[in-house]
Amino acid sequence: MDKFTKRYIMALAAVGAIILGFWIFGGDPRVRELNDMLKADTEIAAYPFPFHVTQVENGMATVTSPRSPEFSVLKFIGLAWPDLEGLDGNRPEVIAAQKRLARIQQKVGAMLKKEPDVKAVNWVLDRDWFEERGIVFYQ
Repeated sequence: MDKFTKRYIMALAAVGAIILGFWIFGGDPRVRELNDMLKADTEIAAYPFPFHVTQVENGMATVTSPRSPEFSVLKFIGLAWPDLEGLDGNRPEVIAAQKRLARIQQKVGAMLKKEPDVKAVNWVLDRDWFEERGIVFYQ
């Protein structure tokens, strides 16, 4: 291997290490603080879906959610509680699960909005969470 190739490979490895280090250890410390705050709440932490902040920008916190017009809440409930999968949406236990989801999501939003730098919450469907469970989204 010539001298140029060795230097080129070393430079690529260094850039790769820097990117990997930033990905593992970097990120927005404020986002980490908010996520730690959510994890510290026992009710939120015990919920089968992990709500988490992905970014905070200009007073807007972007937070993952299992609810979206593009994905049925009943399918989420079936994933989160397999014993409820396929049940009619009018069943009391399914309605209770929907109300619990709404209450937890509302609590997450309220906790975040109490923070001085968060004025609003933007909910986004957590596609990764669903894809980890075999749900594939096509665009």
